Amino acid sequence: MTPQNIMAGMQILRTAPPEVQRDPSLLASTLAQRTPEEQKALKTLMSVMTAETRHGFARDILGAIRYLETRPEVDAHRIASLGFCMGGGITAEVATLAPNLWKAVIFYGENPPLDQVENIRARVLGLYGALDPRITDTVPQFAEAMKAHGKSFVYHVYPDAPHAFFNDTRPQTYRPEAAQDAWQRVLAFLSEA
Repeated sequence: MTPQNIMAGMQILRTAPPEVQRDPSLLASTLAQRTPEEQKALKTLMSVMTAETRHGFARDILGAIRYLETRPEVDAHRIASLGFCMGGGITAEVATLAPNLWKAVIFYGENPPLDQVENIRARVLGLYGALDPRITDTVPQFAEAMKAHGKSFVYHVYPDAPHAFFNDTRPQTYRPEAAQDAWQRVLAFLSEA
């Protein structure tokens, strides 16, 4: 799990067509065509991207939320979760697990399990890039599930933004205008009662 392997694995995923990214058998055949170093990088990354692993991370965050709720200096009714990329997907899943979560902010993260959306009580804000079809193409399904269950979900898709458009350490994906607008949306969302 070196930063180099994570970045190499993410690059492989980003360059694969969305249908390959979503289908484990197609991804496996694509992986077989890569160099041994690329295979190792992607296998390392995929080992932490399984649904089971993400669910474990979400349960860990649920434990942190429960701890924060016991602290006298914390307003237990105003605990929020915000995550980017895989952290955004984990934030979405945390919202399905944490009955007292106040708000959740998802930056280009995968949807939570749609059969768990009915458990969400937090208000949710999603921020996505149109040039990130693996993630963004699935957002309407999440929005429909939220609407069907009477949940609060507001999202915005930035037209010329790729995955990781908020990450100012990655010039190839950073979009300053989208990042600034997204941050203003986050601040406004978190300041609302």
